[in-house]
Amino acid sequence: MNKNTHTIIKTLAFFDIFSHPLTAEELYKCMWKGGPNIKYQDWCKDLDTLVAHSKKVKKKDGCYMLAQNTKGVDKRHDRVWWVKRKMAVAKKAAKVLRFVPFLRAVFVCNMLDKTANDDSDIDVCVVVKNNRLWIVRLFATALLHVLRFRAHGKHTKDRICLSFYCTEDGANFSSMRISSPDIYLAYWIIFLIPIYDPDNHYAKILQKNQWVQEYIGVGKQERAALLPLAKDNHLSNCITVFFETAWRGTYGEQIEMLAKKIQEKKVAQISYPLEEGAKRDVQISDDLLKLHQNDRRQLFQEQWKRIYTSVL
Repeated sequence: MNKNTHTIIKTLAFFDIFSHPLTAEELYKCMWKGGPNIKYQDWCKDLDTLVAHSKKVKKKDGCYMLAQNTKGVDKRHDRVWWVKRKMAVAKKAAKVLRFVPFLRAVFVCNMLDKTANDDSDIDVCVVVKNNRLWIVRLFATALLHVLRFRAHGKHTKDRICLSFYCTEDGANFSSMRISSPDIYLAYWIIFLIPIYDPDNHYAKILQKNQWVQEYIGVGKQERAALLPLAKDNHLSNCITVFFETAWRGTYGEQIEMLAKKIQEKKVAQISYPLEEGAKRDVQISDDLLKLHQNDRRQLFQEQWKRIYTSVL
């Protein structure tokens, strides 16, 4: 079994966890560790040869998957409609969030287009100006809650979960790795979906997380806005410029400390029932807020290893 076969199976094994088969182009772009160093057309021929002569990989409706799970194609077809609906909501929410002062970018995260279910919420990653994280969270939470975009209580389907904030300087996520490699975190970064990103913070995040390229060499080309990005207009520019000018310097620092005091205790007390196989991994600092308590990366890591080991 050659190197390409190993990398194909390891890649498909990860997406098998979510019952998400890949097209040839998707597979080529996000090959895990030691991806293809040949042209796409030649690689496709090798892939089809693998399917023809191996019982490990199957092709159905233009998608490739491990032979042990061919039902994922139907779920992928359903997921197209779920994601389209959820991304439309995310785009509307982004048009609201662009009015928040000191907010720099918003991304749909947790690989929504590859993991979503019909009743899923919409996790987002928010990038903010340095030293203004708590102001942004206060305004973002209030706005989305009042306008009924925010996920809370039993209201989660197609709602926005403001689960992750980082400052511009806090966008290096290497310290969050649960192991080396942390396959879920690597793909999490690659598959961030920008919905508001006027200053191309996606490229800056990739630059700060160059360790990902050790594992997914071609994958950084996969960035895709599933809908046109929300853009600033005259009103949003006026509002953000006004507040960012008024709240700069020492006065802005006082507002930030007040916003932190209002929220910090409540954030620390947030608690939800753990999902099966998950663990609590809340991180709270002035550069990073990770509030998604059901962290299942360790479970996914173990499932991935178990799947590809059984196939290889």
